[in-house]
Amino acid sequence: MQYTYLPVQSQKRVKPRNATILIADDFPVMRAGLKILLAHTLEADVVEAVNIRQLWEMLGKKKIDLVILDICMKDGDGLDVVKKLKDESSDTAVLVLSRYSEEQYALRAFQVGASGFVCKEGPINELFDAVSKILAGGTYISSSMSDIVLRYINGTLQIERQPHDMLTEREFQIFLMLASCKTVGEIANELHVSCKTVSTHRQHILEKLRLKNNLDVIKYALKYQIIDHLQ
Repeated sequence: MQYTYLPVQSQKRVKPRNATILIADDFPVMRAGLKILLAHTLEADVVEAVNIRQLWEMLGKKKIDLVILDICMKDGDGLDVVKKLKDESSDTAVLVLSRYSEEQYALRAFQVGASGFVCKEGPINELFDAVSKILAGGTYISSSMSDIVLRYINGTLQIERQPHDMLTEREFQIFLMLASCKTVGEIANELHVSCKTVSTHRQHILEKLRLKNNLDVIKYALKYQIIDHLQ
């Protein structure tokens, strides 16, 4: 599998207890849990956004030091949010949250300007480590990602753009679900969108990757080692 990685710029150092953190996630339980943990552990000012539209509204109202962003939001492409945010406000760092593994999403997130990536299924201390390091002006890279980054810096990692790099964040998410043998109906239920919306994304995926059907999606995912087995 070929990887692309672009290092992010260093952020301004901020003390955790003086920081303002914005949690953007469309699941209330996730937002509430993170808000309680971060507010009490770091003594930071923590605010919430239920969707991307509200995220931009909050950013327009007050200075935000760190956005903790679920890139699989219902109303937009999370990676587009990261890129736009970094283009417009280099002082606001972004820590990406995802239900999917680092190999599937982290490199994409770093490439557009994220300062860190944490998998939702990982240990909670990883999130605290990431938040603390980013607020201190650094970039959070897990141990499993460090080798890839070092290979890039040393020039031993070949950079090659793959066809699936053209997919939007939502398309890539649905691509992974199709590659895992999920039906359009199952995907629609899991993402809380209509079957028509999923079908439209599916059609765009097939067109961009020049595939004919779901079986071709699975074969493609196996070929490029995006998945290594049928789930």
